[in-house]
Amino acid sequence: MVPSASAQVVTARDPQLTQAFVAAVQDAERAWLATNPDRSFLSVGNDLNYALGWLKSGKYSEAMTPLGLTGAKGADDPFVQLFLAFALAGQGKAAEAQAALSNATRLLPALQSYAQVITSYARPASTPAASTTAGAKPTPPQTASPAATKPGLSLTARPVTTMTAALNETERLWASTGPSRAMFSTHWHVEQILYDLRQQNPAGAKVQISAARKALTTPQNQTDRAFLDLLDAFAAAQQGNRTQVTQALSALTGSPHRQALQPLTDFLSTYQPPKATATPAPVASAKPGGPLVAGNYSCWLERPGLNGSRNDVPRGTLTLRTNGTYTYMGKAGAYRYNAQTGVLTFTAGFFANPVPERTTFLKHTKTAQIDIHWAYANDWSCGINLN
Repeated sequence: MVPSASAQVVTARDPQLTQAFVAAVQDAERAWLATNPDRSFLSVGNDLNYALGWLKSGKYSEAMTPLGLTGAKGADDPFVQLFLAFALAGQGKAAEAQAALSNATRLLPALQSYAQVITSYARPASTPAASTTAGAKPTPPQTASPAATKPGLSLTARPVTTMTAALNETERLWASTGPSRAMFSTHWHVEQILYDLRQQNPAGAKVQISAARKALTTPQNQTDRAFLDLLDAFAAAQQGNRTQVTQALSALTGSPHRQALQPLTDFLSTYQPPKATATPAPVASAKPGGPLVAGNYSCWLERPGLNGSRNDVPRGTLTLRTNGTYTYMGKAGAYRYNAQTGVLTFTAGFFANPVPERTTFLKHTKTAQIDIHWAYANDWSCGINLN
């Protein structure tokens, strides 16, 4: 017996469904623009603009970066939550997409009209539609593995002998717990912590660890707490603070994950950071200043990605002229330049409100760059080839 059309399995990548999903993203963009949102520099709307560029290109994982930049303000913006639901659905993360969609419709009930296409697109390919062949029993839904709440890890840490191997093993074990990948979850912080530790930046890791602890909403979440204690020990070990290492490892004594993490705690209990070596002779490098180079500079917001990689966000083109004027995002402006110090000061236009904390020009052999530093570690780098 051939099942009816309503009985067909609905796949998340069905061409017709994909077309409907893309159309829904475009319609949601029009609905958002109809609210006349603030899209000025460093606003939520500015980040949503970049997120929409990725979404409309089908780059759903890339859209997560500008969505993450919206910060706490984004948690209360219904369209941030809606576009987050689209991005998660595009990655097949049904449960997380549903959570974001619920937040969006709670803040703005009218967005419920996008629920069906988001839910359908996020559904795994093996999940059947609600309707089934007559007389056939519906397949019960598969539930997610509760690895994150099990009293012990499903995998045991392997012995390690180097800091790099220990961090890689920690990341592997953390992934095996099936952590929530929702924005601002513990997993979101753990990615940043591991990045800082791989960059030998234990102070930055400790800031993220503190933020992750404050974000924990479930006191009984022993898995998250165990890994944060472990990462705290990593940061202390890199700083050479044996007292803090002992304190962090002691916090794991009563954890149900203590045995699984034993090879890592053994490594940290004896780890000594490398001794400082003699500072090598300085290598001549470009210094700020000199004649300013006019032209079209490609700008990027510098952001860390996963596993020590970069995940920079494009910020458009800055067109600089030697007569003291510039253009950015279609808006003209003016600047002053000190050739001795390399300091460039914006006096009008897009970059004059707010004015960056520091802007410098450097000329290299084959390239020139303009470094723009904003508050809250928002660093831009704009470059141009000289060939």
